[in-house]
Order: sequence, then C-alpha cells, then structure tokens
Amino acid sequence: VTLGCWVGHTVYSKDMAAYWLSKARPTRTDVNPTDSPLSYADASVLGFTVGARLDLLRILGYRPVGGHQTFCVAPILNEKELSKAKFFAVGINCCEPLWAFTCDDALDPH
Repeated sequence: VTLGCWVGHTVYSKDMAAYWLSKARPTRTDVNPTDSPLSYADASVLGFTVGARLDLLRILGYRPVGGHQTFCVAPILNEKELSKAKFFAVGINCCEPLWAFTCDDALDPH
C-alpha cells in the first residue's frame, strides 16, 4: 500500500499536475505584448498578435552552479514598442547563456 501511494504521488506530481493545471486554466489568444500582464494571470497558454516577436538579442540563460539544467528567458515585444517588455517566453535547456533561444515554437513566425 505504501509503495502504491508513493508511485501514485510521484506520477501525479511529475506528469498529471501539469496536465490538469493546463486543462483548468484558460487559453488566451490575440494578446498584445503591450497589454498589462495582470489581465492574463489566470491563463495557461498565451497566443500573441501578429506584430509580436521575440527579442533574440536580449536572451538570458541561467544555470545554477553545479546544476544540470539551463533556465531560459526571452522578452516578447510588439514591433511598435521595442523598448519595454511585459511578457517573456521561458523554457528549460533550450538556449545558451546569451543566445540561441529555441524553446518550443519560439522561432516559428506564425
């Protein structure tokens, strides 16, 4: 019984929790990168407007000392407002410290 509880908890925390969280939260589309991020705090997935793009010149990858994973972040900007970022694309093990952000479909122009 103890082994079964441990296996069930492990499977839930590694796989199922993320699945149910994505199902419980809404998907938002046509998000303008200049909008306030507070309006989308409940969303699990954001789809941005046509003018949105990643700023591939301001990528940051962080790997803790002794760590095996690199945490990656890149700002999402509107073509008309390139100086201020309110939204960021994030991922794990999909960038170098200051370049090559390839997380998910980050390089897809659509």
